[in-house]
Amino acid sequence: MSHLGYLHFTDTTVSAEFCRLYCPMACCFPKASIKKYDTKSEMAYDKNSTLLKVSNRFWISPTLQSYGVYAEDEVFVQLENQEAFSIGRTDIALVLIQLIFNYFFDSGVDKIGLARSPDSKNLVERLYDQGRVSSAVVTIVHAPHYKLAIGDYHNEHCRSPWNKVESLGDREWMLGLSGYRLLTHESDERSRAILVGDDIVGMPRFLLNAFINENVLAPREMHDNKNFYVFNRTKFKSQYYFTTDNGFRLDLRDFFDAGDSDLVSVAINAVDINPDNVHWLLSHVLYYCYCVRLDYHQNTIEFARHVV
Repeated sequence: MSHLGYLHFTDTTVSAEFCRLYCPMACCFPKASIKKYDTKSEMAYDKNSTLLKVSNRFWISPTLQSYGVYAEDEVFVQLENQEAFSIGRTDIALVLIQLIFNYFFDSGVDKIGLARSPDSKNLVERLYDQGRVSSAVVTIVHAPHYKLAIGDYHNEHCRSPWNKVESLGDREWMLGLSGYRLLTHESDERSRAILVGDDIVGMPRFLLNAFINENVLAPREMHDNKNFYVFNRTKFKSQYYFTTDNGFRLDLRDFFDAGDSDLVSVAINAVDINPDNVHWLLSHVLYYCYCVRLDYHQNTIEFARHVV
């Protein structure tokens, strides 16, 4: 995911429903919801490439935090020893609009897409096809320093055992859930979750509304982010977990119990009813607690606790 800079549009007087049906998504955002950059970021994507081909296909991030167009360009990978090599012409997602409340994008740093897709191969799969790595796997390690280990079964800073679950479908990294416990709510209803790279959590709209109405979550604007909520962790049992279809419990206590303050702040988006029965978008909250390994050939996701 790369940045071309940011576009800015004036207020629109047409309805949101009209926009969804007839307009490009880039034209339907009020200026209050879009951050304007008068000058291009130094880290923005270099458009001088002779091979760059921008398509007319729009995309939207799973967390609704960014929008843009797909493009194609030759991509080079530079190793730690400064050796660089091409992985060929590769699909990239150019960010045209970034909503105000995702302030983590302000640096304009490129992001590596790790999602699965039957239509194209990502960086990990291309490196494997070229023989640059021995396996089409990537391990996401949050502690002590966030990093991606591509091409082998990386175990540093990760504590065995690794717990494996099947990834559903052929897009994104989706897992089946048989229940959850979160704050005042507990359920054994079956649902699905998608792993995402944004720093925002997605939960069912009905549950978010219930937490707000019960005064469990209180809105709190932070860093221009209007989707932040805060709760007092001392008022609730220290149980925050999801149970996968195969019975593995994803325990998120390490994230919610971290820090000295009794107040916990988290950015949350509401997830509406959808055909895939996806209720949850799991992001940095999960990576803070677990090493996560993605295997593109076995279509599996593995979790292991961080070494403290």
